[in-house]
Amino acid sequence: MESIEGKLEMKNLCFTKILFEQTQNGQNEKKIKFNISVEYEQKTEKNILVRLIANITEESNSININVVEQADFELVNAEMLDNEAKNNILKVNTIAILMPYMRSQIAILTAQPGMNSLQIPIIDASILAKNAVSK
Repeated sequence: MESIEGKLEMKNLCFTKILFEQTQNGQNEKKIKFNISVEYEQKTEKNILVRLIANITEESNSININVVEQADFELVNAEMLDNEAKNNILKVNTIAILMPYMRSQIAILTAQPGMNSLQIPIIDASILAKNAVSK
């Protein structure tokens, strides 16, 4: 049996929102809370807009970060794949592709004098996909 591969192309990657608020100077050693959520906008059977939203706050609200990243994805040869494979590629793989950009942006944003750069841990994309919101 011949193997069929779906090719995923990313287009129009951009950060649509970058918010960084710091109300205190100096190093914060308090707990950092972060939440990453996902939104999908299915355009066609093979086209989807994926949006990652990161909200990061410090325990005493001295730091507030909100970053929104989005990209369009096209699944080439979508008609040759079954629905489960298409769904996995369009929902899980797209998150896995976008996460390194988000992690890098937050690390750069927080690399300021008097602060430790925040390093977002690696997150299982399938868990984020299960909790995603479709629009």
